[in-house]
Amino acid sequence: MSRNVEEKQKSELDNDRGNEENDNTSVKQNDSETEDEGRKLANTEEEQVQEEKTVTQSKDRELAFRFRESLGSDAFYSYKIGQISTFERSEEEIKFKAFRGKVVIITNTTFSFTTDVEHSLNLEELNNICTLYDKKVAVIIAWCEQWKSSYDKARTSEQVADFANKHEFKLHITKQMDVDGGNMHELYRFMKSKTSSEDILGDFGAYFVVDSVGCINGRYVSIAALRSKISFLVNPDFI
Repeated sequence: MSRNVEEKQKSELDNDRGNEENDNTSVKQNDSETEDEGRKLANTEEEQVQEEKTVTQSKDRELAFRFRESLGSDAFYSYKIGQISTFERSEEEIKFKAFRGKVVIITNTTFSFTTDVEHSLNLEELNNICTLYDKKVAVIIAWCEQWKSSYDKARTSEQVADFANKHEFKLHITKQMDVDGGNMHELYRFMKSKTSSEDILGDFGAYFVVDSVGCINGRYVSIAALRSKISFLVNPDFI
């Protein structure tokens, strides 16, 4: 009789333990489901916040761009300058209005130098910038003979074109102009008025940078000095 009672009590105890384990399992499942729902809700909220942030940034960029555009210079885009015709640039005239939306680099050099290598390194580096930022950057070389040495032999427009074609330059090369002094071209007078009126001391003496809305953004003394500026200006997030 006693044995039957003990077995019955043991059975009831086992059942109680089983029920307790089932209850614990059920609680854990419920907790897990609650955590999953919490994570999903948090992820959804995070995605919504990120989406709202992206929309806000986009609107801010658009507003800032419009503000920059309002500060842009129609004066820069009004210029037209005679151009040396090459395979890459066959137009007889550089119309600056075609540069809207592009970053523009303007510098000067002579083409009467006695050895091509002497100046072609700078020109090649500028050409590489054009290639790197395809359709986003334009480079204008002002052909200026103000610092021509008495030993240098003047070149003709055809010889300058041959030189540019030989190196496959994508650069725009102007017809001869002065970049300093009483006969300074109006373009250089304008750019100096927006940056520094200091004299240009020789070939590649100054690099002027114009942003994509026509603002004269700076005057630099070397290509190395303007590289980071160009990278910044062509960045789509630049405001």
